[in-house]
Amino acid sequence: MDIQFRTQDILRVSYKSLSANNMARAHSHPSYELYYLVSGSRYLFVSDRLYEAKAGDAFLVAPGIPHRTLDAGSGAYTRLTLNIPLSVIPRCDGLPLKVHLCRPEGWRADRMRELSEIARGTDPIRVFAAAMEMLSTLLSLPHVESLAPASSPSLSRIAGIVGYIDANFTSDLTVTSISEKFFISEYYLCRLFKQYTGRTIHGYITELRLSLCEGLLSEGLEVDRVWRESGFGSASAFRCAYRKHFGIPPRSARRVGKRLDQK
Repeated sequence: MDIQFRTQDILRVSYKSLSANNMARAHSHPSYELYYLVSGSRYLFVSDRLYEAKAGDAFLVAPGIPHRTLDAGSGAYTRLTLNIPLSVIPRCDGLPLKVHLCRPEGWRADRMRELSEIARGTDPIRVFAAAMEMLSTLLSLPHVESLAPASSPSLSRIAGIVGYIDANFTSDLTVTSISEKFFISEYYLCRLFKQYTGRTIHGYITELRLSLCEGLLSEGLEVDRVWRESGFGSASAFRCAYRKHFGIPPRSARRVGKRLDQK
């Protein structure tokens, strides 16, 4: 549900149950994002830090802060997200500069579950009221340090590796260069990365590059420029990967992007 205000700001509400979902790239919002984990468990990356959350946990991410979530445990989970525009949040010193995590207990935990059900409804007034109460409840609770960062040395290490790849995927990254950077064997690197992200390193880097390519093509950039700027080693490797992932050749995607720009 989207609730639009006179200022044109929008409160966006999304409630989803997913079997698995590793977000390929970090993203940010111009609004605050309230994320409530209804069931399951998730790893949360905020900038280059890793947090581990379980059902009932909630976090508030500040505007402009890169973040994404990755599978943890079985991968199945249900979550509610509320993207809350700044115009409807009273100015106060309690708002986080990056991320605020909490683990409601007792009656507060029960109330957060009730509010998450109300927020997925169709009555805009009740949805807005539920969103504001969830925000108020979250901010009234202390930041829970046990959630952040994840205490496992392996999780801390993989967080650093993922952060490094995210910042350098357009360069000539290889398993060898990454293993040398982090002083671990290639075998252990690949095994650790697969364990915590569900992806191979090569597959993860390719997804990041393809996601960037998709955006550049939609802006009408030339195909030759796109594959070079995204880090692919050759035009043929780029075309093959793009067609396999999206089902269409990159030139077709560029034509679609140009037509949309002209409308």
